[in-house]
Amino acid sequence: MVRDSEGGNAELDYENITMLGSNIGICDLGEAAALNRLADEYGLDTISLGNSLAFLMEASEKGLIDEKLKWGDFNGCKRLIADIVNNRGSGEIVYKGVKKASERLGSKSKDWAMQVKGMEISAYTCQALPGMALAYGTSPIGAHHKDAFLPAWEIGDRLSYNKEKVRKVIELQRYRGGWFEALTVCRLIWVELGFGLDWYPKFLKAATGLDFSQERIDELGDRFYALMRAYWVREKDNWGREWDMPPARWFQEPFTQGELKGSSLDKLRYEQMLSWYYELRGWDENGIPKKEALEKLGLEDVFEELKKNGGS
Repeated sequence: MVRDSEGGNAELDYENITMLGSNIGICDLGEAAALNRLADEYGLDTISLGNSLAFLMEASEKGLIDEKLKWGDFNGCKRLIADIVNNRGSGEIVYKGVKKASERLGSKSKDWAMQVKGMEISAYTCQALPGMALAYGTSPIGAHHKDAFLPAWEIGDRLSYNKEKVRKVIELQRYRGGWFEALTVCRLIWVELGFGLDWYPKFLKAATGLDFSQERIDELGDRFYALMRAYWVREKDNWGREWDMPPARWFQEPFTQGELKGSSLDKLRYEQMLSWYYELRGWDENGIPKKEALEKLGLEDVFEELKKNGGS
């Protein structure tokens, strides 16, 4: 808990202090804390809010909106947050998120709208983290770090594009986004407390009496992802691999300073990793689950539904 610049108390973590701090040019911890408290009081997600504020500031900088917004303007941010909540003024532009805002503003703003599948990206930039870029791109709920968090694992080999990273994304999605969600458990036991993954089936048995092997739980994780992907394909007209792409900015704009100056995502090599991802999951080149993969997971009936949307 941190005392903010306006005398209130705010609970902070990495994501919210970054997205409502340095991400929008605010370097004073008390001011960033105050914006986080304000977000809590309004019931706003701090990651999406930080992205939305930054999007408006950049749109102003590029002359796409009339209002003059400055990076690091604490009072201006407070006013913008109120405008977003009340769907008025410049806040009305991002009221439905940065994807919708970029479609409205045009002028290539979609290239720097930091989102995947309509969900705003959390506080990791991926010009030099292709594995994490793939995790963001293929997450079924959009650009969320919950499903597969790779930076700590990938940091020693940041710039490579290989199948090992693709396998790691799928492995983490299987755990974190698959059966962790199904069992309504957290990665805290595994990551912070140091219990091995083999403890989760033991906890499940102790709580419910159900005796699931690790292999069975892994299969369930893959089943969940196939179902979530099938849902997307059914709900979206003309589904294609572009839905699994990270923001164009990461391909187009290299780092401008630091040890990794000049680094950016390689589009062709990312596309190769995406193809490997589909191959390992048993999906076609458009990211649609194949009949054989669905049958293997006991989802034969799902294939008939997918055939209506170009399934293979």
